Amino acid sequence: MAFYAGVVVLCVVVWALSSLGSGEWIYFWPGWMFIPLVLGLIGRAASRKR
Repeated sequence: MAFYAGVVVLCVVVWALSSLGSGEWIYFWPGWMFIPLVLGLIGRAASRKR
């Protein structure tokens, strides 16, 4: 999970630099990468409770 979280952070940085370079806020496409990360974290937390 930590590796994937690092990839998500890298994508957010690329998005931020792209937005700053274009001079306007572009569509937040890294948000699509948060979905599997959050679901994975929820799954891990649920499996630890058992």
